[in-house]
Amino acid sequence: MIARVTAAFFTIILLTCCETPLANDPVNALQGHQDSVQQEKDLAEDFRTFKVRSEATLIKNSRFIADFKVRIMTGEVALKARYQKRLIGLEKQNSDLRNRLEHSTEIHTDSLPAFKKNWNNDMDRVVRLLREMNASH
Repeated sequence: MIARVTAAFFTIILLTCCETPLANDPVNALQGHQDSVQQEKDLAEDFRTFKVRSEATLIKNSRFIADFKVRIMTGEVALKARYQKRLIGLEKQNSDLRNRLEHSTEIHTDSLPAFKKNWNNDMDRVVRLLREMNASH
């Protein structure tokens, strides 16, 4: 009887050891950690590149808005009141985008694509409206 219990006990231990996931293997754990660190580095670099490109677009928008305001003030633009209201709205949207970009320091792998998609959609809308305003005048 004791022999059977001992045999069953060792069989359970042997089966448990064989079914242990590879994550408990120090070599695989180290590789997984290195992969995770590399993924974080890649994410950070991707986000830095995104921020640099986005900031360049924001600066371009700000310059266009400032130039258009000068054109309004010098009388080159008819219907000043209508354009001033649109410019104020676009200037606020551009400023809001800048604030979102500056305050987005904690971006994670799963949230970066959604953040970039939403931000790019909003930026594209501002750029499109600025182009339409320029084309209509």
